[in-house]
Amino acid sequence: MNLKFFKQEFNTTTALYAIIIASLTFHFTIFLLGKTLLVNWRWVALNIHTAIEIGGSIVAIFVATFLFYYERFGRGTHYNIRIATALMAMGIIDGFHAISPLGNTFVWLHSLATFIGGLLIVLIYIPRKWFISKQRQWPLSMILISCLICVISVLFPENIPAMTFEGQFTQIAVLINLLGGVFFAVAAIKLYVTFQKFRSIDDLLFCLHCFLFGAASIMFELSSLWDAPWWGWHFLRFMAYIVALWFIVRLETNVLVELDNHLISLERAVEKRTTQLQQANNNLQTVLHNMEETQKKLEEKEKQTALAQLETKQTLDDLILAKDSLVQSEKMASLGLLVSGVAHEINTPIGICVTSNSLIKEETITLLKALESNGLSKSQLSKGLGLLLKCEGIIETGLNRAAGLIKRFRSVAVEQGIDTKQNINLSKHFNEILSMLKISLKNKSYHIKIIVDEKLTLTTYPSVWNEILTNLIMNSHIHGFEDRQEGDVLIVISENNNNLVLDYKDNGKGINQDIKNQIFDPFVTTKRGQGNSGLGLHIVFNLVNTKLEGTIKCIDSEFGSHFQIKVPIV
Repeated sequence: MNLKFFKQEFNTTTALYAIIIASLTFHFTIFLLGKTLLVNWRWVALNIHTAIEIGGSIVAIFVATFLFYYERFGRGTHYNIRIATALMAMGIIDGFHAISPLGNTFVWLHSLATFIGGLLIVLIYIPRKWFISKQRQWPLSMILISCLICVISVLFPENIPAMTFEGQFTQIAVLINLLGGVFFAVAAIKLYVTFQKFRSIDDLLFCLHCFLFGAASIMFELSSLWDAPWWGWHFLRFMAYIVALWFIVRLETNVLVELDNHLISLERAVEKRTTQLQQANNNLQTVLHNMEETQKKLEEKEKQTALAQLETKQTLDDLILAKDSLVQSEKMASLGLLVSGVAHEINTPIGICVTSNSLIKEETITLLKALESNGLSKSQLSKGLGLLLKCEGIIETGLNRAAGLIKRFRSVAVEQGIDTKQNINLSKHFNEILSMLKISLKNKSYHIKIIVDEKLTLTTYPSVWNEILTNLIMNSHIHGFEDRQEGDVLIVISENNNNLVLDYKDNGKGINQDIKNQIFDPFVTTKRGQGNSGLGLHIVFNLVNTKLEGTIKCIDSEFGSHFQIKVPIV
């Protein structure tokens, strides 16, 4: 394992030294070409420059993010936070530089990225303990400051010192880049010393990174916009970012290799242990076979019993919840049907009133115009007043009709929302319910007759009788009178031995004998899957038995259906 490590370290170190030699050679070659054969050569390629700078910016921010992450696990270099802060600041400023138009701000942002990056990375000379308590505040503050400097530079370019003059870089531009390059070179020395001390390839990688940036910054002085040395130090900067990216790739590759080796070791250990356990299990298998078989069967039966009980309880709970929900839906549906019917019915008288009011307005305007022009004749006045009286009569009739509908609806709706006992006149109450239902069923020619003593009163729950009568009539409408426009319903209410007896009969199709014995059970319906819940008569049964403390039964009939309700008179 140690031999493999030293071999890997040797290969990586050799590659890094080769990159340094190649970079210096490239640096010197480009410089000579720029001063001899290519002295007048200029390649103005703003798009390629932008792509290089944006690529470098993305790599810098990406590597910085990983360095922050590695710091949490003690991996990477010995200066993760400070190097990451410098890379993040450079990445942000280089990003602004890449998208800036060619000009003074363009060169200023590049120079600023080099200077701030070098200044921040040279802080690796400061002892690590000073940064431990500021691991969050320091990077965040530097990032915010970098962003602020970029925004100010873009918004107020007139305050930026001159960075170019007649195609050449000014002394200020050269000085800023030179200082940044010196900072990088000094940081590279510190990283190399750390590498020699701890033999960490990661420190050597960033030593090369700083060296390349330092070389590129020093080469800045010997270049002008778009010439060969200018493109040369751009290449060196890009190579520096590639080296930083190499750090991430190398570290993650090492982690994968370590995980793979660890996995292989675990698999071998598991395989060995599995073989041992299998041998032990084979030795015990003969002795425990009968006992295990019996125990398995018993456990399986207990699991099945427990699972069945759990499923039964869950199903029962679901059915109770579903039934309660559907019962409430049935109640709201009946009230909704009543509301829609009344709304439709009340629309006619209100519409007539609106029309009559318009006629009154027009006639009044006509009479006023005739009066103002002194052209109002007695016959015209008489005719106009007659029309006004006629319209007034129509409006009064329409409003009375609407008021009657509203009064009956309010009476039924309020009672349906009140769950307290009241003393009611049965004849009046049942007829009000019936009048509301007829509005909802006015497209059908049903003949519904109620026979009851007009003086009969009862202290009971009005809302319960609303629901009972509504569900019985809607049951006849949906099932008994299916595919029919006409039908007869007879409701007879009488007193018998201190009981109130209600006989409900219709001449519909009747009830199928297959479901007659379960007619009051929940979810029993002949229209399964057609929008019917099968709860209508179940609701009636519960209301009669629990709320009114009475009984309801389905009586055999030659035709149609017959229900009888008995409720004690208290």
